[in-house]
Amino acid sequence: MNNALKSYKARIMIVDIVMLILGAGFIIWQDDMMAKLILVTGVLVAVAGLILVINFLLDKDKTAFDWTIMIIGVLVLTGGILLAVFAEAVVNISVFIFAGLLVIYGIIDIATSIAVTRLTGGIWWLPLLLGLAASGLGVGIIILKTQGTDAVAIMTGIAFIVAAVGGIINAVQTFFGRKKIMGSMPPPPPPPPEFGDDLKA
Repeated sequence: MNNALKSYKARIMIVDIVMLILGAGFIIWQDDMMAKLILVTGVLVAVAGLILVINFLLDKDKTAFDWTIMIIGVLVLTGGILLAVFAEAVVNISVFIFAGLLVIYGIIDIATSIAVTRLTGGIWWLPLLLGLAASGLGVGIIILKTQGTDAVAIMTGIAFIVAAVGGIINAVQTFFGRKKIMGSMPPPPPPPPEFGDDLKA
């Protein structure tokens, strides 16, 4: 379980790096060459979703939390593929797609900080706040775009970076606090008695 937890956070860190790249891309290029950025973003988002799905498949002990992350990973993977395939056609609605992904990833940060990072006893509340901020920014971007505001590219980039930083903090704290996490878990149940043991007794 300890090795699985370590491997899990290493793979999630890759997703956070992808989110940082997305954030930097939005801040640097903003609205220029948006179709190409959408294509690249779609590929990166699909990779991030694929990593979440692979992470689920590689974990032997699957909890309800793992199933939730897997479902989110499938949604992210599907959204990334559609984004890459229809990049030219979705330029006008891309902001809504990116904002939706931000809300989803913010929820992942929130769930991870509560279900996993909190067990380390560290500053688990910081990624929780960053997750809330990322989701809030995603909702804010949708509202601004609905009202006709076009200058949301920089805000989108900042939101992606906020979400990524929250994920990185979760990953680092979980990596260094995995012993506490293991200690807080209940011991595994004893194996069932083999057939015939009761007769021997």
